[in-house]
Amino acid sequence: MIEVVLFENDEFITAGHDGYVKWWSLAEIDQCEADEVLEVAIEPTKSVSVQTPSGDHAQIINMVRGDNFWLI
Repeated sequence: MIEVVLFENDEFITAGHDGYVKWWSLAEIDQCEADEVLEVAIEPTKSVSVQTPSGDHAQIINMVRGDNFWLI
């Protein structure tokens, strides 16, 4: 489930229950053409996993950007 959608520098940033923060190119999304079932497969331009030292994924429910940091 996606909990966070932000827009910054011509990119969408999403985050959610899988513990991943992903960046998506607006230009790539804008140029997509759907097939008959209106589905399009694109890959994120960047992906970061947020997890504990033992490897458990975070369940991200909100994100706030500071000057030089993210509060997740």
